[in-house]
Amino acid sequence: MIFFTSHADIPMTVQARKAGAVDFLTKPFRDHTLLDAVFAGIERDRAQRADALAVNGDVQRLETLAPHERQVLREVAHGRA
Repeated sequence: MIFFTSHADIPMTVQARKAGAVDFLTKPFRDHTLLDAVFAGIERDRAQRADALAVNGDVQRLETLAPHERQVLREVAHGRA
């Protein structure tokens, strides 16, 4: 999300960022500023999709473990040898 406004204050900007805004632009803004925000949003989306694919791959690998292997992994994750 990219927010556009003619009247902004700091709390509004913080709230937009917490809601997931890529940028918060106040009017008037330059075309280049908008393009930078769009490209930042595309890059954020690409990174989030790559992370989701990696997590999905990890979950699929975990599902292939036998119950005993899962228990060993659980113990290792808790710091036990």
